[in-house]
Amino acid sequence: MTISGKINNGPVIVIPAYNRPGSLQRLLNSLIRSDFAGFNPLLHISIDGPGDPGVIEVATNLDWPFGEKVIDVQVQHMGLKDHILKCGGLSSRYGSIIMLEDDLIVSPAFYQFGVNALRFYEHDPKVAGISLYSYRVAESCFFPFEPLNDGNAVFFIQFAISWGQVWTSGQWAAFQNWYETGNEQNVRLPEFLDDWPDSSWKKEFIKFLLSKDLYFSVPYVSYTSNFHEKGTSADTPGLFQVPLALTSKANSFVPFDESRSVYNVFFEPTESTIKSSARQFQEYNFDVDLYGTTDLDFLKSEFILTRRKVNKSIKSYSASMNPPIWDIIQDLAGSELFFAERKELLPAKVSPAKYFAKQRGPLQNFLSTNSLTNIPKISIVVLDFGNFSFDRTFQSIQQNVDASVQVIRVRDGHAADKGSRDEVFDIQMTQASYIKMLLEGLSSADGDIVTWMESGQELLPKSLWKISEMFGKLSVVQWVNTIPPSMKSYKIRDLRMSAYLFSSRKPGSVRNIMMPGTVFWRTSLLRDIDNNHDKELVSDLELWSKLFQGAQLYTFDHKTLKDVDPQRYRNIPAGDYKLDRTGPGTITTLIANSFKFFYNKDIPYLRSIYRELYKFPGIIRYQDAKNSYYLSDY
Repeated sequence: MTISGKINNGPVIVIPAYNRPGSLQRLLNSLIRSDFAGFNPLLHISIDGPGDPGVIEVATNLDWPFGEKVIDVQVQHMGLKDHILKCGGLSSRYGSIIMLEDDLIVSPAFYQFGVNALRFYEHDPKVAGISLYSYRVAESCFFPFEPLNDGNAVFFIQFAISWGQVWTSGQWAAFQNWYETGNEQNVRLPEFLDDWPDSSWKKEFIKFLLSKDLYFSVPYVSYTSNFHEKGTSADTPGLFQVPLALTSKANSFVPFDESRSVYNVFFEPTESTIKSSARQFQEYNFDVDLYGTTDLDFLKSEFILTRRKVNKSIKSYSASMNPPIWDIIQDLAGSELFFAERKELLPAKVSPAKYFAKQRGPLQNFLSTNSLTNIPKISIVVLDFGNFSFDRTFQSIQQNVDASVQVIRVRDGHAADKGSRDEVFDIQMTQASYIKMLLEGLSSADGDIVTWMESGQELLPKSLWKISEMFGKLSVVQWVNTIPPSMKSYKIRDLRMSAYLFSSRKPGSVRNIMMPGTVFWRTSLLRDIDNNHDKELVSDLELWSKLFQGAQLYTFDHKTLKDVDPQRYRNIPAGDYKLDRTGPGTITTLIANSFKFFYNKDIPYLRSIYRELYKFPGIIRYQDAKNSYYLSDY
C-alpha cells in the first residue's frame, strides 16, 4: 500500500508557504505538539519564489525531531494555483501526502486520523481526496452546515477541501491527467464558483469532481482549523474557524457506496441520502434544495424538495431541527420545506436571516449584518499638512458609524498634535514627500479596502457603507473610482477610465476624476501585483498605473465626498505613469473615435463599438428597491 510512501515512513507532510512567516510559525508549532503514533514523517516545506526571508528563516530554524526536513524554495514566483499544483505533484515522489496550507492549525490527532483514513480509502474508486477539515459553514451559500451523522467517522461531499487534505499518488495523478488534457473547459459550474478567481486550484479540482462524479471524504469532527488570513484567496477571516478534535479513537469508516450521508456541490444531501432515511420518497426521483440556493438549471428532476416557495406542494415540513433534514426524516409537518413538482417552483432564492436568526456566535453577526456576503473593513489614510482641519475630516468619518473603519493619520512637522485618539493610528514624518507620507500610511493599513484623504475633506454620511457593501457583494471588483465632489452635473460615462485612456491623458485630466477620497481598492490588489522594487513611486498617478497593471478600474455611480476638492495632490510631480500596454492601433483608434459621438449620445448599438474598443468595464449601480448592486454596460 502507498501509505509508507516511496522514501519515508508514513505520508509526507507538505506545506506550501509564501509570505506569512507568523502563520507558518503557528502551524509548525502545532505540528510539533502532534502525536505521530510511531511514524517518522518527512516534512516538506515548499516556499513560493523568490522566497520571503522571514518565511525561510522560520522554516530553517525549525527543529523537526520526527524525521527528515526538506526546504524547497522556488526560483520564481509561481502564484497560489501553480504552487499548489506543484506541491500536489509531490505525491508521485512520496506515494502519499498530507497538504497543509500555512494559515491552518492542526489537532494533535490529525496524523493518526489521516493515516487511518488513507488506509481505508486509498483504493475506493469514488474518493478523490481525504479531508482533515470539517465544515460548519457551507461555502456555497454561507449558511450554517451540519451534515447528517450516520454513525460513521466520515461523510462525503462533491466539493474539494483546501484546509488540510490527504492524497495518494493515484488520486492526484487522476486529477492531473484530467487537468492537463483540458477537460475542465467542458464542465458546467454553479454560479457561486463562477465568481471564484482563475488563481483558485480548488475551483479546478471541483470541476474534476463534477466531471468524474467523485467525492471527498470529510470527518464529522475537524482535525484542522482555518484562520483564513489575508492572502491570495482569503477574504472572510474567522468565518471558517471550527472546533478541533483532541484525540482520534478507533474510527469507523465505511465505503462510499455504503454511506448514508452524501452531499453535492451545493452542500445539499443527495437524493439517495434522503431516501436512505425517509421511506416516503422511495417512489420519486427528485432534487434536493433545502437551503433554497441551488442554481435552477441544476434542478432537472420531475420533483423537488426545497425551501423555496412553491405554488402547490405534495407535502410540506417544518424547519425547526438542526440540520433540517431531520424534520423530513421525522416527518414533521410545517410550512417551511416543500416537496412538490418541479414545475410548481417559484425561482427566488432564500435569505439566510429569516431561517437562521437563532444561530449563535460570529456567524450570527455575519448573517444578520452582511446578508450573503462579508462586509469588508476600510482603512483610510488621512494626510495632514496642518493647513486644514483634521478634526473636520475625522468627524465626518465617525459619522459613518455603520461601516468598519480604520483611520491612519499621517502628519508632517507642521501639523499640530492635539493629543492621541484611541480611534486613530497616528504617524508623524518630517520633511517627507506627499507620496512617501501616503505609502507610509498605506503600509499600516489592516483593512480589506483602502483609500486616502487630505485633511479638510469630509465624507458624506453612509457613503462608506455603500463602498464596503458593494465590495463585499461584487467579488469581481478590485478597485473603483466614484463621483468627484466638484461635479455638480455629470454623465457617469465621462468618469470611465481604461488603462489605455489613462496612459493617453494628461495629469490634470486624470486628477479631475481620480482624486483622494474617490478611489478605493482592495489591499490584496497591490500585494498581488509583481512590484518593481527598483523604482520608487513619486506620485499618485504612478500608484494608479500600478493598480491598472493588476485589474480593470470600475466606475461606481456613488458620491463619497462633500463638495470640497482636495488641492495639495495636484501639485506633486506626475512621474512616469504611462503604462507599457498595447491599446488600439492607429486605424482602430480612428474608428473608435468616430463612434464616440454615438457613445456620448447614448445611441443604442452604435455606442457599444466605442465601449468595446476601449475595453471599458461595467458601471456599478445600486438598486434601492432590491438593495442590490449590479454591473451595467452604460
